[in-house]
Amino acid sequence: IELPESLTSIGPEAFWMCHSLSKIELPKNVENIGLYAFNDCEALKSVSVAKENVMLRSEENCIIRRGSEEVIEASAAERIPNGVWIIGEYAFSGNRRTIEKLIVPKSVKTVRAHAFYDCDIKAIVFSEGVEEIGEERNEEIDEYQNILYSETESVTIPSTVKYIAPGLISRCALSELKISERNSVYKSEGNCIIRKDNGEIVSGCTTAVIPEETTRIGKFAFYQAWRDEIKIPEKVQSIGARAFSQSLNGRKNTELKIPDSVTEIGKYAF
Repeated sequence: IELPESLTSIGPEAFWMCHSLSKIELPKNVENIGLYAFNDCEALKSVSVAKENVMLRSEENCIIRRGSEEVIEASAAERIPNGVWIIGEYAFSGNRRTIEKLIVPKSVKTVRAHAFYDCDIKAIVFSEGVEEIGEERNEEIDEYQNILYSETESVTIPSTVKYIAPGLISRCALSELKISERNSVYKSEGNCIIRKDNGEIVSGCTTAVIPEETTRIGKFAFYQAWRDEIKIPEKVQSIGARAFSQSLNGRKNTELKIPDSVTEIGKYAF
């Protein structure tokens, strides 16, 4: 497709499911691209921006906003270029490539909500330097950020990460979860991400085993983590909002035992 030089904006879902589209170049005057613009464009192999464009640039099939160095569109990308600071909301969403290993470079500081939603990424490595996986928001906002999708099997989190969104790995069938021992905020046990200061499970996954010493299960911790059964340890005192919402597939679990130690259950917990 040839886009006119007068074009300044591409709206949300503009080319969604254009299955034959293989190449596109954005003209020099384009300033904005809506969410899902190239979602499910399975044949898309080349995405570029005219060199004269002062707002956007392209590298490694990523469209990057100049100044903020934020990847805003990566539907055809297989890697993240060095020098990027932010992975934008829904940036990789609908990317139909099977990516065996995606490395988030050390230049990246923030990964926004839904960044890798609906992608076939087998292993993801967040390099030393990444500080936020998800966005810290007002506690009153009841939103699942859904950063990683269910195809992810391995996750590596470095020492520099200071914030992880609730439910980060909940949909994943992880075979490997690594959190640097030098991370001062988080640790891993039983394929769960746990805060060190209060022992709260920030996120489990479909393969997680909740540690027996657990006292707090955070909001969205096992949201949509499809499981045959739920076993809550005897020391758990609180279960957060939507902690196990949409997590049972109903094949085996016929009874849910909530220990006497539990004194608080958040809304829509089950």
